[in-house]
Amino acid sequence: MGMGNSLVNLTDDPRIELPIAEVERIQKDIQYFTGDFPDVEYMNSRGKHRKRKFEYLNVVKLASRRIASIVFNSKCDIAINSDQSTNDLLIRY
Repeated sequence: MGMGNSLVNLTDDPRIELPIAEVERIQKDIQYFTGDFPDVEYMNSRGKHRKRKFEYLNVVKLASRRIASIVFNSKCDIAINSDQSTNDLLIRY
C-alpha cells in the first residue's frame, strides 16, 4: 500500500474550488455554532490576573433549530435558484 496524500487545508484538494475567504468564513461559523472559544483572561477586583471559560449564548444553534422546525413542519418548498431542473431534482430527493 502506498502512502496517501495529506491535506493541510480543505482547499489543498484540487477538486474543491472554494475561495480561501469562504473556507475561513465557514470555519468561523462552525466555531460560533460549536462554542469553541479560547478562555477569557481578566483582572479581578484585587488586581490579580485570572482565566475562566468563555461563556456564550448559543443563539446560532437555537435559531437554526427553530427555523428548521418551522420550515420542515410547514412542508414549504425551498427554491435554490431560478433553474427549474435544479428545483425538480431537490424535490425528488
